[in-house]
Formats: sequence, C-alpha cells, structure tokens
Amino acid sequence: MRSAQTARTRAAACPARTRFTDCEQRSGHVRYYVDGVQVGVANYLATTVVGTKVNSNTFTARMTIEVLGTPGIPAGSSAIFTADCDSPCASGGEIAGPLITGAQFAGDFTFRDPTSTRHTPEIEVTVIPVVPEADGQIPGRGVLNITVRCDDEFNTTMFPGCVVTTFIPTMTTMTQLPQISANIRTIQSRGGYGVPGIHALHREADEAQQRRNRDKACSTRVTGPRPAGMSCDEYPFATTQEGGDTLPAEARGWSWVPEGEQNSQGGLVTGFYKANRVLDGDPFYVQV
Repeated sequence: MRSAQTARTRAAACPARTRFTDCEQRSGHVRYYVDGVQVGVANYLATTVVGTKVNSNTFTARMTIEVLGTPGIPAGSSAIFTADCDSPCASGGEIAGPLITGAQFAGDFTFRDPTSTRHTPEIEVTVIPVVPEADGQIPGRGVLNITVRCDDEFNTTMFPGCVVTTFIPTMTTMTQLPQISANIRTIQSRGGYGVPGIHALHREADEAQQRRNRDKACSTRVTGPRPAGMSCDEYPFATTQEGGDTLPAEARGWSWVPEGEQNSQGGLVTGFYKANRVLDGDPFYVQV
C-alpha cells in the first residue's frame, strides 16, 4: 500500500509538458565521508519543474527532494543543492534540507539567459553533502535532461523569451476561418502534413523563400484567373519549409476562399508563431 501510494504521488508531481513547462524526475545518491572514509550514502528522488515565459529571458526551476533512504548517514547530516548554467546564462538560488528517510524539502532556482540570438543553456545541478564537524565531502553533479531555449529573434516586436523546444505546439486558430479550415482538412487527409502526431510542418522565416513558395502554389499560371472577391489559399502555408511545391502533389494544394478569410489568416499565423516563439525551422502542427 505504501509503495503504490508513493508511486501515485510521484507520478502526480510532474505537470503536463507544454511549450513553457517541462519536468524531470530522477533518482540520485550522494556519498558521505568522515575523516576521508565513506560512512554512508543517501538515496533521493528529485522532481524538477521548469517554467519559462514567452516574453522573459528569466526562467525558474522548482526542485522537490524526497529522501528515500540514508544507510550509514551520521545524525544531523544534510544536503545543499545548487544549479548552474553555461554562459551567457546565469543562475541563482539553493535548496537545503535534512537527510532523514521520508523527508521532503523543496526550493527554487532562477536562470537568466541574455542571449541576442538563440541559446539552449545546459543546466547542471550540484549536490553538496554536509556532515556536522566533518570535512572532505565530495559534491555530486548531474545535468538536467530538460531542454530550454532562449532567444531574441522577435526583437522588433517582442522581448526575449524562452520555450521548451521538446514540446511541439499546435495551431488551432485556423478553425476561426471556415473555408480555409475546410481546405486544410481536405489536404491534410491526403498527406497528413501538419496533423498532430503525424507530420509536423516547419517554419520558414526567410521572406524571399516565402514569396517563392506563394508563387509556386498560387500564381495565376497554377490557378487561372481569380474570381471576384476570392483569394488563393495554399496549404501547407508559404511560411513553412513544406510550402510551395516541396511536397508530393497529393500532400499539397490550394483553393479559392473569401478575401476576408485570407486577410485574417496572415495575422493569425504570425500571432501563433509569436505566442509560441516558433523560430525558423521549428516544428508545429495545425489542427482544424
């Protein structure tokens, strides 16, 4: 009963991953020494929840330590957890607590990555053993398996920000545009590009390539004369690496849609890129 309950508690400690949240649970141990001789080892479970923001290059990590066992550890022993990240990232904060089997303690680390382009800082956690009146402890170190990327590539319209790149965001705003949604659905059904969990699309940020993509998909030599009040809607979007004639014919296409929908689409797509800090080459899905 105790082990099943503990397992449920640990599983609940990690929130769902999002573009701005990630979590890692890792078992670890730290060795304790007295007069240069190892006297015991503490086993623990560390749960680390990282939170980032779309418009801030400062992010946090909340670490919770559960002490699982302390064979041979002298009474009064404790541990101090600190965190570092590689330049230009800077870190702060520490977590300290007693090493008593069953104990739990938690605290926060802060990180700031003032990069001017894009940077994926490596986050290293150091565990420092503390034994009363005993020197010669050997710190333990480990790198978090959490990928945070910070950038300032929207520098004309937004502040720097950080995201969890292992989470692929999904665009849902095309559902606001009925005929464009219908066109996307039809084309997705043939090739699956953009369908969540199947084939991701990838942003193309180069404006010259975007123009080439639009020309290949929606020029009059492809569509013929434009009906009054209508506009050519291509999928995949011209702002993706899959745009234009990149994909096989069955996985791409176009349709006439009302100009009003087409005029709204550009702002919705750009807004999605900004809201999720989707940079050049980043994957994303489109759900309609």
